Amino acid sequence: MSINDKTLGIKNLKEEKFVIFTIEKRNYGLDIKNVNQVLGYMDIEKFPDLPDIPDYFEGVLNFENKVLPVIDIRKKFTNNLNQEKKGSYIIASQINNKKVGIIVDSITEVLCLTKNDIKPANDVNSIFDNKSIKGVSDKNNEINILIDIEKVLNEKDYKLIDKFN
Repeated sequence: MSINDKTLGIKNLKEEKFVIFTIEKRNYGLDIKNVNQVLGYMDIEKFPDLPDIPDYFEGVLNFENKVLPVIDIRKKFTNNLNQEKKGSYIIASQINNKKVGIIVDSITEVLCLTKNDIKPANDVNSIFDNKSIKGVSDKNNEINILIDIEKVLNEKDYKLIDKFN
């Protein structure tokens, strides 16, 4: 009989990494696989007020010589349209093979979590609906809501993003 993790009773402790950010003083985690780069807040060329563009689509910026659409995720979920953006960050993300910038209040850390560190998202009182939540972690005595950014955005969002990718 060979000795392996199973015979020793060791569970698969493969780690996943999450970029932890804040929105309205709450911690959220985004799978690092969806993160290309974290940028300080930059000037964004604003979209004109058009009926078919949601308020949370802020505009575009030049990133790596390409046009990057930028979403203010705070506006998408809190309807706080007057949030000060100085001191904010933009996460340059890859979502469903599309590049998009996501404005967040702050970036706190990159957190390594095992499956044992992630608890189900049952009854999480969040600005996100539960299908958009991968789970919750309380590692380091901080509650972190781990989001599935691909499910946070809807079909209309993807159609707008497609116009720039």
